[in-house]
Amino acid sequence: VDVDGLSFRDHRRFDVYAPFLQINELGETGFPTYSFDPGEISDLILFCENVGSLGSSNLTATLRSADPDIEILDSIAVFSDAEPGELCDNANSSFQVNINTQVTVGVQIPFQIEFTDDLGFVDSKAFLLPIGTPGPGDPTGPDAGGYFCYSDQDLAYALAPVYDWIEIAPSLGGSGIEVPLSDNGSNQEDIDLISLPFNFGFYGIDYDQISICSNGYVALGESETALFRNYPMPSPLGPNPMIAAFWDDLVMGGGDVYTYFNASEHFFVIEYHDLRNSYSNSTEKFQIILYDDDYYGSTDGNGDIKIQYHTYNNDNPGSSYSSSHGQYSSTGLKNHTGLVGLEYTYNNSWAPTAHVLSDGSAILFTTRTDAVLPCPGWARGDINHDGYRNVQDLIILVNTIMGQTTIGECEFWAADMSQDSTISVGDIVLLVDEILDNTLARSSSNEPGQADFILDGGSLILRSSKPAEAFAFTVNSSTQPSILNHSGLTMITRNIGDELRVLGYWVGAAPNQVELMKFPTSDFEITYPEAAGAAGVLMKTGIVEIPETFAITAVYPNPFNPTVNISFSLPTADEVNVRIFNALGQEISHSLMQVPAGEHVYSWQGLDQNNHLVSSGIYFARISIADSQQMVKLTLLR
Repeated sequence: VDVDGLSFRDHRRFDVYAPFLQINELGETGFPTYSFDPGEISDLILFCENVGSLGSSNLTATLRSADPDIEILDSIAVFSDAEPGELCDNANSSFQVNINTQVTVGVQIPFQIEFTDDLGFVDSKAFLLPIGTPGPGDPTGPDAGGYFCYSDQDLAYALAPVYDWIEIAPSLGGSGIEVPLSDNGSNQEDIDLISLPFNFGFYGIDYDQISICSNGYVALGESETALFRNYPMPSPLGPNPMIAAFWDDLVMGGGDVYTYFNASEHFFVIEYHDLRNSYSNSTEKFQIILYDDDYYGSTDGNGDIKIQYHTYNNDNPGSSYSSSHGQYSSTGLKNHTGLVGLEYTYNNSWAPTAHVLSDGSAILFTTRTDAVLPCPGWARGDINHDGYRNVQDLIILVNTIMGQTTIGECEFWAADMSQDSTISVGDIVLLVDEILDNTLARSSSNEPGQADFILDGGSLILRSSKPAEAFAFTVNSSTQPSILNHSGLTMITRNIGDELRVLGYWVGAAPNQVELMKFPTSDFEITYPEAAGAAGVLMKTGIVEIPETFAITAVYPNPFNPTVNISFSLPTADEVNVRIFNALGQEISHSLMQVPAGEHVYSWQGLDQNNHLVSSGIYFARISIADSQQMVKLTLLR
């Protein structure tokens, strides 16, 4: 308090009397042990305790979650009232939540709940809802850093890795660079620091260096700790942070460690090539692959880590000698504190959801969660599920799009090459590329582009800004068209009532313009146009009817500021000359362009030939072609 320039201070204690709810447990109606599973509508019960100093009166709560995989069907619940020290719940008025079928088992979804009562009490709490009960076939994790470990045996998940050995040892034709490690006996452990070719995110920290140890692990950043003794994960013992592929007492023997950077695919490989287990002398050959998260994408900046086992011998139980540590091997991750991490195996003990590793195994550590595959064991493109992607699958896909056959859920999933939950001509492009092993010269751009189906008298022409590698449309005509043949183009038709459904795709280079059909008259209509370009990307499509005469068809807006659009029709491809004049007849802007037949729009931004803004006033636009011209009045209001 300030009085006449003097300050006085005092302290007073105010006792606040209010309920204070603590969430002790989650529950589900009718289940003694809850299990909130993907694809399930669940009745959610919260068991709470009033640890405050005042009882509640007509306690209610509102449930919220911003997670896209959760739909809250009933967000309001009435709780039993509780005096201080008493328990309360909403067993007679449960919340109802719908969990997306594609949620990864083991994920914990955040919720917020707001409590209120008649006496003005308001309090907000947050809690995590664990999804499902992980078991064999589910990924291991997550740990407190959000990492999961997917095995190549987790076939229900799209993130399950595929063993695909990348040989980088120079003696076997690889391009790896040898890491200068020397470890050929007891207490000779070695570690070497190298620079990474990209910043790698690991537990929220970016690293541009990595320390590679001879004993089957790498430490992110700089570390001089080389240990033959392996420990559980996580643990403060050993270097932190760490990626342990096969942490055990290894020696070089006749083997080496190599690194390799694939610049085009943006991944970095560390291969332990034919090292020896110091206890059993068994061969160990495995590799760690780091993926550039800037290239592959990441929601939290952490990169993916794939570990592949070419030759796996986990056979070091130890002995009575003091120098023999045993404990088999350690596989897992831990962060820079050593207190957060994910263990896959230690001392031949495996995580409940882990699959025992062997020759040809692969695991993937990632913070990404993933869709559950509806058809484990199926592969995209193998629509008939015979283990191959070939012309038989293409026929099924084409017949499905044409409406000649129906397919089941798993066949539909396999046919959806673009993974957009629909089947279209884009999937044909991707399947053709897969069958041909991408050996044909196709554009690599994934910009959609524009494809126009042009009606020019009795001709139907497909013109696109980029090659349209597959297309489909429906014809409405009283007469039967003639289909034009082109090398590399397959066109399939099907009569459906009075309509003709047409589908075409190219094997080889697709042109930007091609005449597809001829009709006896110009009395025909095209509907439902589709086209797909490179990588199966669906293009923007339009239907263009070639006009019979040259004319300016619209001017909008007029008056305008700052841009006016002038629509004009062109019966044939021609050189178009656009000139803008002021009210004195002086030319202030001039454009010359080669334009194909069709409907077009010319836009003027109110600039002169020197790109200076012109003043408000009356202007005239004259559009001329070889044998005709048209003029229109424009009003600019600034």
